[in-house]
Amino acid sequence: MRRSVPWLVHVLVPLSLGLGFYLAFRSLDVPILAWMGRIEVVETLRARSLSLVPQLPRFVNDSFVDGLSAYALGAALSLIWRADQDRRRWLLGGYAVALGFEFVQWPDAIPGVFGWTDVIAILLMYPLGAILAGNSVTSWPPKMLPSG
Repeated sequence: MRRSVPWLVHVLVPLSLGLGFYLAFRSLDVPILAWMGRIEVVETLRARSLSLVPQLPRFVNDSFVDGLSAYALGAALSLIWRADQDRRRWLLGGYAVALGFEFVQWPDAIPGVFGWTDVIAILLMYPLGAILAGNSVTSWPPKMLPSG
């Protein structure tokens, strides 16, 4: 159980929050999520939450899910490769993939909307996830600052 706590806290919770936020506040025009709009619980959640959208700061509405996804990716790679000597390469590769996925939306190479706030969210949240999850393996609860 103890080994699964970092996965739960640093990967599953952020992904679940991101999915919940997306279902509650964002457009379901994304083909992979379009079918979810037909689920009664999702319809009820959206009916109650969409009135809050104008009150949310634009950065939150536009980039919160990207930041949570980047956090979870950084955390997952940090947990998977924690004992590997090439850990930094894997983490940098994941960072490049996360940022690259955002940048290929710029020229419409893939469906999506490029946003500089998304890039900022990824730049901040990916390493945060990698650092916090990496620290959580050696000590629980994770230390926020290295001891001096």
